[in-house]
Amino acid sequence: MQAVGIVVEYNPFHNGHLYQLTQAKKETEADIVIVVMSGTFLQRGEPALISKWSRTEMALANGADLVIELPYPFSTQKAEYFANGAVQLLTELGVEFVHFGSEAGNILPFYELVDAIQKDLSTINSYVQEHMKQGLSYPRAFSDALTRLNSRQPSL
Repeated sequence: MQAVGIVVEYNPFHNGHLYQLTQAKKETEADIVIVVMSGTFLQRGEPALISKWSRTEMALANGADLVIELPYPFSTQKAEYFANGAVQLLTELGVEFVHFGSEAGNILPFYELVDAIQKDLSTINSYVQEHMKQGLSYPRAFSDALTRLNSRQPSL
């Protein structure tokens, strides 16, 4: 039995989420869809608009076969920890595929961004620290660091 995993918040569940659930199963030919979902608190620590129970019901009613709650220590963190916690859960469950959505529908820019970040990680970290000392949040500081690096290197 093959499973596809999706990392979600569903705050609230909408037609784009329904499309993703349907496409994930179709594209991977998986037998089941396992969803890892934030609980009461979402990424960056904000409270969910809709209870985790209602969001779980929506997911199950629209194609998810199993919903696992992403533990609080991961669900309220920056993207790297959020994703690592969720993917670790999916890996432990034996999920063969992880499916994610994007507005672009093209994974190549993600690979290019990862390569660029890895190539210039020390510079990016330096910029992030500089921006955070100015009082910016980590997500804003990271975004500004990438923008700053991009202005120096058109290839990013």
